[in-house]
Amino acid sequence: MAESASDVLVQPVSSYQEGDGLKHSHDAPYLVSRSRAAALKANGLVELVEGGSPIEPSKPKPRGRRGG
Repeated sequence: MAESASDVLVQPVSSYQEGDGLKHSHDAPYLVSRSRAAALKANGLVELVEGGSPIEPSKPKPRGRRGG
């Protein structure tokens, strides 16, 4: 698959069938479309890789009264 702006890197966290082969937690991260990444994540099969385009923007941690 050619890399595009809508692709994200995912790391398998469980074993599952992907295309013609199996993906395992010890496999290297690989590129998938944003919609495929969302479906895999919703089923608990992958985590997004830092540096890959996140599906949901991360929220900043709330700061206490003193602001740390």
